Amino acid sequence: MQQIVGLSRLSSMTHEDKQRGFLRRISRARGLWISLAVVAVLPLIALAIEVTRWHRLPGDPTRGSATATPAGPEIEQARLAVAQWMSGTRAAGLSVCVGTAGRVTWCEAYGYADIGERIPMTAETSMRLGSVSKSVTSILLARLVESGLIDLDQPIGQIRPDLPAHLQQVTPRQLASHTAGVRHYRWRLGWPPHETSSRTRYASVDESLEVFVDDSLVFSPGHDFAYSSHGYTLLGSVLKSAGDAAFGDLLAREITDPLGLDSIQLDSHEPAPDGARHYEISRKWYRNALVVDNSRAWPGAGLRSSAPDLVRLVSGLTNGELIGSDTLERILTPQALPDGTANPQNYALGWRLGQTKKFLGGHESYRVAHHGGVSSGSSAFVLYFPDQSLAVAVLANSRTGSGPLGDLAFDVAEPFMAELVAAGSANVDVVANSLEP
Repeated sequence: MQQIVGLSRLSSMTHEDKQRGFLRRISRARGLWISLAVVAVLPLIALAIEVTRWHRLPGDPTRGSATATPAGPEIEQARLAVAQWMSGTRAAGLSVCVGTAGRVTWCEAYGYADIGERIPMTAETSMRLGSVSKSVTSILLARLVESGLIDLDQPIGQIRPDLPAHLQQVTPRQLASHTAGVRHYRWRLGWPPHETSSRTRYASVDESLEVFVDDSLVFSPGHDFAYSSHGYTLLGSVLKSAGDAAFGDLLAREITDPLGLDSIQLDSHEPAPDGARHYEISRKWYRNALVVDNSRAWPGAGLRSSAPDLVRLVSGLTNGELIGSDTLERILTPQALPDGTANPQNYALGWRLGQTKKFLGGHESYRVAHHGGVSSGSSAFVLYFPDQSLAVAVLANSRTGSGPLGDLAFDVAEPFMAELVAAGSANVDVVANSLEP
């Protein structure tokens, strides 16, 4: 009898256990379905948020009318090159400028500096230079070399003994030519995931060294080539110490103030009063570019300028007003590797050097220095023909890429080069136009 009662209780407990087990399975299944629903809905929410950030471009940004200024055939050909480029590449706004021997020859603007407010781009609108900043910093380096404040082959440890031991024997020449072994940008854990997207505000180039200064070199200084914007940040810090002034003050003292180039400044996360807003463009849609703070890389990727000021600076290098011809040749000489071969980018000090036969039917080869740059919501390209004292700057307030801008810069340069070579001089009438959107 006791055995029967025990079996009955066991049977009852087993049934209850089954019920509880069933309820637990239901609960787990419900939790799984809720989790799956959340996983499915979150991307849709993210997509909805993303869609609201995009806005339709207000018509064709190339449409408008130029100011009534007489234009020669070289200007008409340049305008045609810009129109063809704009028809195939969407850009929020564009500023194109040509100059010889320190003076502006022709400058024209297209599209919008601020799409939302319908503010047209002008020739004087300033934009981010990205890595074209390296070319400006190389000119600052040349100024200090010519003043005797720094030597290209002097170990930077003699100027900055406080730097880590592995950087003591690096030279300014190596930093300016990307042969020092300092690493470039990289991905990281955390947000934002890439160093170029940083929103950290640094008060000085010395403060921004913390991003990389303790990291090992990728090779022994002078033994290889590796492009590095961080290397230019270190160079800027060394120049600051050699020139005994903050980097921005040094830039003003040595370059922008003497030449009256007010738009060449350190970039900020805030829009400049005379600057453009920056955008991402996708087909016929646009959105505001990611907010970044370029104080992490002022010397190598954190300057801004208008196209005319950049042209005045670069085309005027052959005048001898800033630096002598010997010093100019030093910064325009590609740096060889230890085995005597050219480095992969034919990089000099802040400039890539090349020869082009693009002009006049390809019968002659012309020396050209150039550099491109991209930053959040911006692209830039500068061309410099030192033997003709001709410079071309193309700036955009959207990330079209420096490659397409480089193609446009060469197309714009072609008719002006043809005129200079044919005339054997740089006597071209000054023209400054603004094309409203």
